This record gives sequence, structure tokens and C-alpha cells, in this order.
Amino acid sequence: MEEQSVERDLTAEAAQFKAAHPEVTQLSDQVTAAWAGGMPLTEAWEAQQERADQPMQEEDPIQQQNRETAARAPVAGVTGLGQVQQPRRDDFLSGLELDQW
Repeated sequence: MEEQSVERDLTAEAAQFKAAHPEVTQLSDQVTAAWAGGMPLTEAWEAQQERADQPMQEEDPIQQQNRETAARAPVAGVTGLGQVQQPRRDDFLSGLELDQW
């Protein structure tokens, strides 16, 4: 009889989790292992989400360094101190490009 009460508790916990998180369609092996080990399903899922967010937080200093480097980089380029020189147009070729032809 005690196994049935545990079964009902797990079913109720799963239903409660599904109602709270309808977007979740599949649980990872880590979540199901933690849940089977006695951790509440919601707590196991939140712990897995926190672990998934940690690499993003670790990338933030790298992204910050990239932004700072881009801010220090010369915007003008490496030649002409930012001046763009257009090649001189040939008057003869310009005359051929007129709409009158």
C-alpha cells in the first residue's frame, strides 16, 4: 500500500509540474534521475535550468572584452586616416552614360 501512495504523490507532482510549465515537453536524464532520487520535480528542473544558464554567464566577460576592443579599434581603417578617395571619373565615359543616348 505504501508504494501506491508514493505513486500517487509522483503522479500528482508530475501533474502539478506540467500545469506550471506547459512548455516543457521532455525532461533531461539529469532531471529524471534527480526526481527518482527523491528531489521534487520542480526543484530538479530548476537546478538543471540554472546549470544550463551558467555557461551564458561565463561568456559575458568575453563579450564585454569584445565590445571594449571594438570601441578602441580605429573606425577609419588602416590607410588614409579614414579618408576615402574616389577614383577620378573619365569625362568621355561620363558622357557615354548620359540618358540622352
